[in-house]
Amino acid sequence: MDGERGAVTVPIHEARLRRQQLEQSGAVVYWSERVANPGGHC
Repeated sequence: MDGERGAVTVPIHEARLRRQQLEQSGAVVYWSERVANPGGHC
């Protein structure tokens, strides 16, 4: 991404795998685990 920031919502197992892949390539990953509740109210 060359210095760009991105935000995505994905299933946690996919996110963990992607985080490992990015860190292995030298990326710095800022990690936040939030439970998505589509259709629910806060």
